[in-house]
Amino acid sequence: MTPTAVRLSQQFKIVPQYKYFLRRIPHFGIWAAGIAFFFGWPHVWVETSNMLVDAPKTNHQFLT
Repeated sequence: MTPTAVRLSQQFKIVPQYKYFLRRIPHFGIWAAGIAFFFGWPHVWVETSNMLVDAPKTNHQFLT
């Protein structure tokens, strides 16, 4: 039998749609954490370095 005939002769397995979404949650979580880290680390860097040198707070700094 050809591969197509074998495939068509087998029973179809129906997979509920929510299983595909549950499978993607970890991928989305990793992506969201990466985006948050990418845009968040400069703010932490500036705040930490300003605390180390005891810089005065101005309205132009991050996280004021």
